Amino acid sequence: MVSKARDINRIPATILAFNEATDEYMDKLGKAMVEEIDKGFDKGQDAMGNPWAPLAASTINRGGNPSILIQDGTLRDSFNYHVDKKDLKVTVGSSDPKVLYHEYGTDTIPKRPIMGPAATWAHEKLITPLGKETIGNRIDPVTF
Repeated sequence: MVSKARDINRIPATILAFNEATDEYMDKLGKAMVEEIDKGFDKGQDAMGNPWAPLAASTINRGGNPSILIQDGTLRDSFNYHVDKKDLKVTVGSSDPKVLYHEYGTDTIPKRPIMGPAATWAHEKLITPLGKETIGNRIDPVTF
């Protein structure tokens, strides 16, 4: 006699939906963090809304861009993200080494953090709500 077992729990479909939702979630998370960092350049503040230290008079007198951290746009344009599906992680970073000078400050450059506040913003404002929305929207139709 051949068994005609049925998967009433829809386990394969649930696993597939969860994997797809996880990929989508990680991509949305990386993209949102980079967008939030970019918004900070427009506002002259970090992702948590803390204003960056003003430019020194000597910097302004050199005749460069009067906006904080936007000399030529290189730093602003250097932020990106990478999704590692194998290890289930999102890495957000900058290809511009100057980001470290601003993140931590130097003897001549005041601290204007970008990455730390962006990580805090993501943790507080994004990770849980976005996870519930993205993963819940994929899983609920399969399981209920």
